[in-house]
Amino acid sequence: MRKFSQVFLTNEGAAVRIAETACGIAADHLVEIGPGRGALTRHLYALRRCPMTLVEIDRDLAPKLPPQYPEARVINSDFLRVDLEKDFPSGRVAFAGNLPYDCATPILDRILSFPRFAGAALMFQKEVVDKALAAPGDPEYGYLSVMTAARASAYRLMDLGPGSFRPRPRVDSAVAVFSPLAEPFLPPGLEPVFARAVKAAFMHRRKTVLNSLSAAFGGEKEKAAAALEAAGIDPALRAQALAPADFLRLAAALRPAD
Repeated sequence: MRKFSQVFLTNEGAAVRIAETACGIAADHLVEIGPGRGALTRHLYALRRCPMTLVEIDRDLAPKLPPQYPEARVINSDFLRVDLEKDFPSGRVAFAGNLPYDCATPILDRILSFPRFAGAALMFQKEVVDKALAAPGDPEYGYLSVMTAARASAYRLMDLGPGSFRPRPRVDSAVAVFSPLAEPFLPPGLEPVFARAVKAAFMHRRKTVLNSLSAAFGGEKEKAAAALEAAGIDPALRAQALAPADFLRLAAALRPAD
């Protein structure tokens, strides 16, 4: 079994393109998540326009990085355990990386939730990118689609087949680029209610949004119906038909009174 579900990028052209995209983001810090053997790192390091930090979980690989990239800071840790506010107390932070398949979604969630997120160029299992970029009505549209749209604008940079990696994965991969929204989509304090509403709505995809919400909120069908009515949402619709703006109105209707 591979440690940390690593697959190492071997496609040189893809590495250059990702590095050019990441280094084109206006930022005060650049963070690579999981540099591994450095296929992407060397291009990021050559093109960087700001201080660079490498976050590598592997205790065998991390010590090999400082001699090769002496001007980069190396943090030997799980990215999900790094205190971003402490390690990057000021300035805007850009992110890049070939993310491990088994924890790519929580890593993306952490990045997009970081208040000083400047942008990111990240590689995922293709299925994750399909879900993150899906629009209402698409088969892949779901919780990840809505939460991504509520925090960032995003586009697909490229798709990559198994032959671009060693060892060869059994799935295709894709790179997506994320940028902060020009104006915040979620009002302060509303995100927890918004996330809960979105998760509840998609928990039972074949049910109507009324039944899904009722099940998630303790069977309180009247409360769910009242919130949907206040938000102007047809209770007979399914979650796949609701746009992020619909969920925003729903969250506002579900928000407890101060």
